[in-house]
Amino acid sequence: MGQVVLISTMGTTSPEDSKDPFGHIGFYKLNFEAELMASGLPFTIVKPCGLLDTPPLTTELVVGHDDDLTVNPPTISRADVARVCIAALQQPKVSAGLRFDLCSKAGTPTSDPDLAKVLQAAKYPWEVNAGEIVV
Repeated sequence: MGQVVLISTMGTTSPEDSKDPFGHIGFYKLNFEAELMASGLPFTIVKPCGLLDTPPLTTELVVGHDDDLTVNPPTISRADVARVCIAALQQPKVSAGLRFDLCSKAGTPTSDPDLAKVLQAAKYPWEVNAGEIVV
């Protein structure tokens, strides 16, 4: 089986948060993420903020982890989420094992060639290859 790309949602860091407008959906999405991560399948989990029906390529895409993105308003085009998912499937060596928040902000629109940089930026600091260690 090839790469699995799951579109989840931001807000699963504290799925039982009383401010969760979706009730217990975050709890179930978090469990689905955990099942996929434990399955042994190569995966990428994209966790977008609020989805909009707007054209792609009009905003700068930003990534983060654990619901720490402070973008206002916290929104992203559905088409931009799809672009990131396609890039993840096209670049499994970069995207395998990633689980990240995705949002957008005003700025230079993120082009298709720049999506590899978005995926690279989605890695946790300890996942970034800091170079070869010689012993």
